[in-house]
Amino acid sequence: MSASIDIEEAISLILDGYTDKDIAKHFGIKSRSTVTKFLNQSNHSARVREARTDSADAIADKAEEVLRDLKPDSTPAEVSRARELAQHYRWLSKVRKPKVYGDKVDVTTDGEKINQIVPPWMKAADGGQSES
Repeated sequence: MSASIDIEEAISLILDGYTDKDIAKHFGIKSRSTVTKFLNQSNHSARVREARTDSADAIADKAEEVLRDLKPDSTPAEVSRARELAQHYRWLSKVRKPKVYGDKVDVTTDGEKINQIVPPWMKAADGGQSES
């Protein structure tokens, strides 16, 4: 059944933010796990992993679209649903590309500049240029 999956098309779908479940539906495959196994094969896994990372940008865009698509006369339920969906998309972006969309935590400096502390053994390795 995995032979019916076109890897190039699947990677394109991943880049557009599709999940394995969406890809299975797209190719008419009933089992999401079949798609996952196919995508995790050693001859595809590196490209798929890179595509998943790159898809974070498209998913982050979906979060914004969901909120922008709300109409001024949206009901509270529609607003709540859009917020939850946008939050899910932001979370998924963070999972797929944590360096860009992850939490930025500063636990040591309170935003102050950190002065570099050089251990004595490193000072001696600079060719005798260190201060004594």
